[in-house]
Amino acid sequence: MNKISDMADKLYNKDLNISEDGVLICDDIEQLYAWEKELMVQLRDIKSRLEQYDELKKLNPELVMNDKYVKTYDAKKYRLQFLDLIIERIKILKRKDNKDKLLMRKFMSAAKDFLEPDVYKAILEEAKKRAKY
Repeated sequence: MNKISDMADKLYNKDLNISEDGVLICDDIEQLYAWEKELMVQLRDIKSRLEQYDELKKLNPELVMNDKYVKTYDAKKYRLQFLDLIIERIKILKRKDNKDKLLMRKFMSAAKDFLEPDVYKAILEEAKKRAKY
């Protein structure tokens, strides 16, 4: 098992319709950011509910069912685990992207040193065209 999947036992968020495995194979960093944002919204809602339960408990402990409080608290912990998983996946993709960029810069530097200037410029122009740069 890798570091990410050790964080939790097969997480699933039905509101977002995503699973732990879905996060682990997702290569779309924008999708990961969208999930992260939505989980943050869910966590704010849960925090608000927990604060309301705490206030009610102070007024009259009988108004708050312990099982509802525990379920809400567990929901918070569960979503935090999911958020950690998503954040870790984002970090992995950023590191991979940074390595790819470094390799590209080193390749371009080596190509510039080894190729004739006109060949280098032709390859550079072709790369720009393919990248729609």
